[in-house]
Amino acid sequence: MLRTFSTDDQLSFARLSGDYNPMHVDPVAARRLMFGRPVVHGIHALLWALDTLLSQREKAGEIVAGGAVSVVSLQSNFRGPIIVGETVELSVAPISGGRWKLEVSKDRTKLATTVFAFNQATSSGMPDFVSTQLPKKEKCRERIASELTNASGQLALSLQFELASNLFPNASRLIAGNQLAILLATTRLVGMELPGLHSLFTGLELFRNDQTTPTALLYTAEEYDPRFSMLKIAVTAPGLVGKISAALRPAPTAQAGMDVIHRLVKTGEFAGQRALVIGGSRGLGEVVAKELASGGAEVRLTYFRGSSDAQRIVAELKGSVRPVQCFAYDVATDAGRLCDLLAGWSPTALYYFATPFIFSAVAGRFSAELFRSFCACYVENFLATFMAITSISADLSGVFYPSSSAVDELPANMVEYTSAKAAAEMLCGSLQKSYHAVHFSIPRLPRLATDQTASLLPAENADPTAYILELLRRMNAGMMAMRSGGADRL
Repeated sequence: MLRTFSTDDQLSFARLSGDYNPMHVDPVAARRLMFGRPVVHGIHALLWALDTLLSQREKAGEIVAGGAVSVVSLQSNFRGPIIVGETVELSVAPISGGRWKLEVSKDRTKLATTVFAFNQATSSGMPDFVSTQLPKKEKCRERIASELTNASGQLALSLQFELASNLFPNASRLIAGNQLAILLATTRLVGMELPGLHSLFTGLELFRNDQTTPTALLYTAEEYDPRFSMLKIAVTAPGLVGKISAALRPAPTAQAGMDVIHRLVKTGEFAGQRALVIGGSRGLGEVVAKELASGGAEVRLTYFRGSSDAQRIVAELKGSVRPVQCFAYDVATDAGRLCDLLAGWSPTALYYFATPFIFSAVAGRFSAELFRSFCACYVENFLATFMAITSISADLSGVFYPSSSAVDELPANMVEYTSAKAAAEMLCGSLQKSYHAVHFSIPRLPRLATDQTASLLPAENADPTAYILELLRRMNAGMMAMRSGGADRL
């Protein structure tokens, strides 16, 4: 069975569960998080799978008409992100001991696996201690690693039946109400409370235990392993006990502030540049915009979705010698109206940092679709932007186009990305031959600290501040050489 989870699906599930973590429901915030795009709640995908299984078993006559089921055991591993808007496939198969194996996959890659066992129950009704109201919308709790090890508490159980029935018509009708409420509470626990804002739900084990009689979901952090940012949480609920596995994922990467940059950049060293920074609202584009402005350049930076990030940078640069401005620009569609967006302002230098999420490939499996999407951004859209600028500016003397050391290293899970970057390098080389008055700087950057390179496992991501500054100085020298009659390309 195929399924594409939409943004509306996600918002409905957030209301039902109370898990409003921005990783799942906020496309703008999610672009700076671990997967670069909103991802489906693991419990959302799990309940869809259970809903499908129960529908099949009822049709096969294995569930008594008008009856109900009770969870005996449930073991889920959330292996990879289910991206909102992408189509996934569910497979259902019986295994030993009366259990069922449910797998959600995309392009033969397993994203979520559940082993589930159930038996007949007398009723799917809800006990009095389960609220029939939607959970109150709260703010995600933001914790750091040192706050995880001794955390404990409890979450009230709730199940708003009408919304649950709309999302999971079979599961809400057949699974005991308190057990469905418990499953919903686990995602609220991880996404909102522990670890909270910077969380990743990686696994769940629940087993029937009729000796447990709390009226809420009780939780205690058992172990935190800083090597892998992994947290184990023991949970006890009415009739069920088990463990949750979660990770403390990295927060968005903060680039250097102006106090640091002012100490490194020489006064006036970029004076005379009119710099257009495409994708300057975060990451390396943010560093470039700050350093150029600090050195006296007149900067215009663009953003795709990150208006608030761009405005923050403009505010930080308010005291610059030259005014800094920002505007929305979609490299896929807006090249034709770039002249209008610039409103008479013409750049002398183009810095191109537009990029999709780069770590979305599967090792050993080439995706033509992914390769085309990278080429669209790095080749076609760059060329359209470059040509738009040359049509309005006779003063363009420099293009800074960052490539990647991955072109040399060829990581197995980045073939589509590196191929597109290599194609972009060739394009820039060809343009250099045609536009003799423009200096092209195409450095292959190492792994630098940005939102894209953040990971659960420890990794050596260098601070880009000083590294990028040296490249900007070389770029500036190359532009000056071009304007003065053309020394060798640096």
